[in-house]
Amino acid sequence: MPLIQTRRRFLTTLSLAGATSLICAPRVMGGEGALETTTVRLSIPATICAAPQLVADELLRAEDIDFGMIFAPFVGMESDAGRPVTVLGGVHVGCFELFGNESVHTITDLKGKSVGVPGLRSPQHVFLTVIASYVGLDPINDIRWVTSRWPKPAGLFADGKIDAYLGFRPSPRSCAPGISAT
Repeated sequence: MPLIQTRRRFLTTLSLAGATSLICAPRVMGGEGALETTTVRLSIPATICAAPQLVADELLRAEDIDFGMIFAPFVGMESDAGRPVTVLGGVHVGCFELFGNESVHTITDLKGKSVGVPGLRSPQHVFLTVIASYVGLDPINDIRWVTSRWPKPAGLFADGKIDAYLGFRPSPRSCAPGISAT
């Protein structure tokens, strides 16, 4: 629905803009003294999630790591463990996709099903735990977690050994049993 500018809204906005000049906020002097950080180093994983970092890397080239991306749930986990974490902003672009067999159509269908993840506390496990909790499932008791780094959960899914897995994109959109998916 388009926003229609009325005279009343226009005058209110104009009044607020004028009122801001009456606020006596202290002036902030930028660039006082020497900078503490003179270089920025980035860690860039080989996933589609890193697209924002790839842009930043071109702008901020260096040899080592000062900044990196972390999955949002891990920020809370790190903080809960007492480790200092500073979050500058969100960048997640939606790289996970839930793949399920013919018995899985919704997240709630994961109840009683086997779900493959590379490991407990892996990004896939943490994200799916949060999602399952959000829709009312108890991830500990309602989902049978199958951990496997090799074969990967996509391969277990393709072989019909698990009902679902949360995969990184790009990942096969459909996997027939017996076809190895990587």
